Amino acid sequence: GTETMIVTGLTIGNTYYIRISHNGTYYGSNGSFTICNVASAPVGGDDLCTAVALPTVTSACIYGTYDNSSMPINSSALPAGCSERANGLRRHMWFKFVVPTGGKVSINVKGLTGNITNPTVAAFSWNGGACGTLTNFTLLSCNNDFCNVNGDCNYHSVLNLTGLTVGNTIYFKVSSASTDNGAGTFKICVSAPL
Repeated sequence: GTETMIVTGLTIGNTYYIRISHNGTYYGSNGSFTICNVASAPVGGDDLCTAVALPTVTSACIYGTYDNSSMPINSSALPAGCSERANGLRRHMWFKFVVPTGGKVSINVKGLTGNITNPTVAAFSWNGGACGTLTNFTLLSCNNDFCNVNGDCNYHSVLNLTGLTVGNTIYFKVSSASTDNGAGTFKICVSAPL
């Protein structure tokens, strides 16, 4: 027969195990089976008020993979100086984390598939007030092309933030810098450099 299990409340970055066994009176039964693991579209992330909460920030850089295909296409732009698709049509996905001890973090975003292989990341601090408008947030930094030691500047964005207030929540959004609509998968790691 077919068994279905829906699991919610899982923590991004954690490993989970599935045990398959025979449910009946025949011990030692064997046979073949198939497993289908389907991740549902993320709940939230389409605006500041529903930003996806990331796990506690540590010194370890552990990537989580995300898909922004279910995010609505909108025209809200980043402040001047942050590179995004010029015509204003893009899919944003918002995230948030709590600033760890030391007050510094590194946000790494790497494009994987689809039309978000060249991601833009922009981080904001919240000034209080309603969460639904950028006027209540201050831009901390933005990036869409981090260049490594080999001069490779595409497909990877990095923000190194320092002087943050421990315990405050930082919001950041990921969108495409180079492709209209920018739907696809990407991975994020937020870590606290030692």
